[in-house]
Amino acid sequence: MKKINRIFLVVLIMVLAGLLAGCGAGKEENTPDASGISGNMAERFTNFDGVESCEITAGRGKGLHVNYTIEVEQGALELKVTGPAGRVIWQGVFQEDERGNLDLPIMLGGDYKISMSGQRAGGGFALAWTLE
Repeated sequence: MKKINRIFLVVLIMVLAGLLAGCGAGKEENTPDASGISGNMAERFTNFDGVESCEITAGRGKGLHVNYTIEVEQGALELKVTGPAGRVIWQGVFQEDERGNLDLPIMLGGDYKISMSGQRAGGGFALAWTLE
């Protein structure tokens, strides 16, 4: 039994490290006109009340491409992309499973945030993004 717990703990740490590394890819890039930056976030939960987010520094004239897969077993999930000064670029609230793609033009250089919030949500999500 202890061996199974150790294996589970090692796998959990590896998954969390991978998720954090994907999210951090956008934060490390400080060049406003950089291209080809990408990252991802994924989470499974039974009762999610909170926010998970990644920040990206983007230059004017770039495009932010976001692919999402959302699974809702209970409650609701909200996907939001905000730009400089917290201006909402795109927002969607999901109460059932959905997959989709967003192609968002970057009209103003600065810091952008991709966030997923839950309201007593059960289920999961997977997000992958690229700045080009």
